[in-house]
Amino acid sequence: MVVSASGNDRSRPVALWVIAAAMVILTASVATSAVAASSESANDTTDARKPKLKSIALSPLTFAGLPGATQQLTVSGTYSDGAVKTLKPATEKFSSSNTAVATVSSAGVVSVAAGAVAGATATIGALNKASGISTTAASSTVVTVLAPKLVSIALSPLSVQLAPNATPQQLTVTGTYSNGSTQTLPAAGESFSSSKLTIATVSPGGLVTVVSGALVGGTSTIGVTDVATGISASPSQSTVVTATLPSSNSVNAATQTANDNALCTAISPFYWEIGDQNDPLASGSVGLDNGAPISGSTQYSIASASKMLYGAYVTQVRGAASNLTPSDITFLTLTSGYANIPDTTTEASICPQTDHPDDVAQCLLLTSPLSQYPNEPFGYLIASEVGEFYYNSGHMEVHANQPSMAPLGTTPVAAIGSPNSLGSLFVAELGTDMDMAPLEPFNYTEPLIAGGVTTTGDVYAEVLRSILSGSLAFGDALGIDPVCTLSTMPDCTNTAGYTPFPLEAWHYSIGHWVEDATGEDGAFSSAGEFGFYPWIDSTKSYYGIVSHNAANSAYPSIECGRLIRAAFMTGTPQTEKIPTEVARQSKQH
Repeated sequence: MVVSASGNDRSRPVALWVIAAAMVILTASVATSAVAASSESANDTTDARKPKLKSIALSPLTFAGLPGATQQLTVSGTYSDGAVKTLKPATEKFSSSNTAVATVSSAGVVSVAAGAVAGATATIGALNKASGISTTAASSTVVTVLAPKLVSIALSPLSVQLAPNATPQQLTVTGTYSNGSTQTLPAAGESFSSSKLTIATVSPGGLVTVVSGALVGGTSTIGVTDVATGISASPSQSTVVTATLPSSNSVNAATQTANDNALCTAISPFYWEIGDQNDPLASGSVGLDNGAPISGSTQYSIASASKMLYGAYVTQVRGAASNLTPSDITFLTLTSGYANIPDTTTEASICPQTDHPDDVAQCLLLTSPLSQYPNEPFGYLIASEVGEFYYNSGHMEVHANQPSMAPLGTTPVAAIGSPNSLGSLFVAELGTDMDMAPLEPFNYTEPLIAGGVTTTGDVYAEVLRSILSGSLAFGDALGIDPVCTLSTMPDCTNTAGYTPFPLEAWHYSIGHWVEDATGEDGAFSSAGEFGFYPWIDSTKSYYGIVSHNAANSAYPSIECGRLIRAAFMTGTPQTEKIPTEVARQSKQH
């Protein structure tokens, strides 16, 4: 018993320790559970207080655009506490009610479909992925397709050549829109106009007609305005109508005028020709010269018609009309003050070879009792006439002897057929290959640059065709730097002395007249004393020649030649005289 009792006493402390440990563990467990319970309760309270997403909306709510236009959408979320926040596109799923009208990317970018019809609509919606909340009809974006705006209009064709009363040309109006597309516009919605009704008219439907009697080579610009928008075609997108040769009308009218008009029969016999840059278009011979008709191959002294050839020669040597120097222009417009060569002499020539003026330089040393200053040489400078127009051969003669024109001044006329003759220099620059054997195409019978050429209508016509075609640079010199030839002309910057045509208020340009008096057609010409009259019309489309040979015939040939030109250009025979500006002014007073 003692032993047993003693054993129980020794085991009691162990049991007490076990019980104590268990109580500690239990207490800790209860505490942990209490803490956990307390934490869970706190979380529940926090979630209850956090604002919740209640609705979403897209902006802008409306978008109108052309096909191809894009728009970035923004998603706004409204929360339970009233806050509104911008939501990231990645949290949303976008959709389109009609992808044929508009599509939307995952980033919320709307694109109007390329083939979308103007006026069509599509609704773009969004779905919040986390909450499942979607936009309503009122908070979605409505996309409307706009019609492209007209930004410009143009006519076609841009260039039309028509004969008077020929079949009308239909014009087409093309509109260009803000999206880059183009469309043919109905003529009914456009308003057409013509800048010159004496050349061409245009119907409400866009049909262009060149009117009867329109000047051949004359132009009119056809414009158009879109009635609904007020947009007009720019000048570069308008149609330029050019009146062309009206077939037999022009030829017959010119022929009838040459044969029947009193001013033309007065200079019979003569040959006339009109052509373009390619070929003669009409020609004829009126009367007989020693029993034979005059033709394009008949050789005549062309006198002052040589001046236009020299203007062409100098321009070609310089390379372009723009390269003519101020000095060149002064000499070639006859305002240099070198005007001491007589217009006429008692001799057959001004620089006769009996005086041994084999070249220009020697001709300038001669004197004549018929000069303005008889005791001074032909090359004398009349200081008081510098800057004054004075029609005289001295200007070009002195110019040809300038160092810049070498070897023109010292090349003899006698060596016909020689590569060193005066005429051969002109052939080299002006390029004619006409055969005038045994003479040269430009046969200088004396070294008088402004009046010494003998040639044919055929040779001169070839030069004129080369001018029209641009093969010769002289076309750009026609009409430039004009000077007044009468002191009574308005707006003159120069004085005027002698002119052989005192009834004509014309200007003088680079070796040629500009027939630009009021009521005249502005042709460029260079009539010679014996009746050789070459011309180019003001549009530089046609040339003409009257080939005649009689003393004091320059102006009579002009009067006939411009009537033939008018008949050709209008297709109407000319029965009356073209009045001069001086004559018109005298009638008014």
